[in-house]
Amino acid sequence: MIEQSPRRLNSKRLVLRILLGTTLAAASFSWGQEVDPFYLKLLGTGEKSFLAKNYEQAIQELDIAAFGLTNNKDLAAKAHVYLCLSHFRLKNEADSKKHLMTAMGLIGREALARLDINETVKPDLEKLVQAYRLAEAPPPEAKKQTPAPKPESVPLIPSPPVPTEKEIPAADKVKLAGRAVAIRDWEKLIKYNPRQSEPYFELASLYMQEGDLKKAEETLTNLLKNNPSEIRGYLELGRLEYRARSLKNAEKNLEKFLAYSGNIAQDAPSLREAKALLILSSDDRGDSQKVQKLLPSSQDIFQAEALDSLPLGPEDKERLRKLWTTYGKK
Repeated sequence: MIEQSPRRLNSKRLVLRILLGTTLAAASFSWGQEVDPFYLKLLGTGEKSFLAKNYEQAIQELDIAAFGLTNNKDLAAKAHVYLCLSHFRLKNEADSKKHLMTAMGLIGREALARLDINETVKPDLEKLVQAYRLAEAPPPEAKKQTPAPKPESVPLIPSPPVPTEKEIPAADKVKLAGRAVAIRDWEKLIKYNPRQSEPYFELASLYMQEGDLKKAEETLTNLLKNNPSEIRGYLELGRLEYRARSLKNAEKNLEKFLAYSGNIAQDAPSLREAKALLILSSDDRGDSQKVQKLLPSSQDIFQAEALDSLPLGPEDKERLRKLWTTYGKK
């Protein structure tokens, strides 16, 4: 018999394959054949967690790995095999069988025996194949048709006006569809691992592309709640709030970023940008005294080519030059 554990069951980056300049062929959302190193690494850590008998952690890691490795049948099958074994150890036999069927559906019964997995688990895998009586993966079930609701049960809610097909250019259809898929996937990764930072930044960026600054702000705020040490979130919030003309909030978050960077090292360009945005926000509020206090500690912004390298528009850069000429040299 395979040893079981009585413990109960308690996702860096999903690469966007749909870019703004993609063609209509991208509407099929084909992810290509390359393997994202992030998911490959996660597969390795999931395998290590399983071998260390940390089955709950293994499931968390392998679920994300399997999700990101769907373009490589062998690697995806490997993830599903370890998911099968992890769920079995946790007495989750229904999920265990489901993952084993998925693995067999990907590569077949014979290839399953040759799969690149740890030798110590192969006997257990074979026993499960026999126990679940899976000679080959069964054909997929036909989708069940859900009966349409009766007319009287459908609430009469007026729908907002939707542009017709002719009103939406083909390229824009792909952009909008691609963003919707990407937003869904980043949200899924955040749900799997709320402390992982990159999905929050990517999701906030997508919301900003959509023009939804409120959701972008909420996303970054949630990042800082779940991972307070990711102080880059304060810089991103400061950028966003400066753009939205929420100047007091921008100043508050930029000041936090600069204060915390004393303990958590940040790259010099980010520090210069934060100082520049703080000066500009104070100037926009008409607080000339604060601007004069900030300039002496921000001299690095105005050295050599530092000002030109800031990710700001030409008007903001010119305003910084004038402020330095007016107050900085006094």
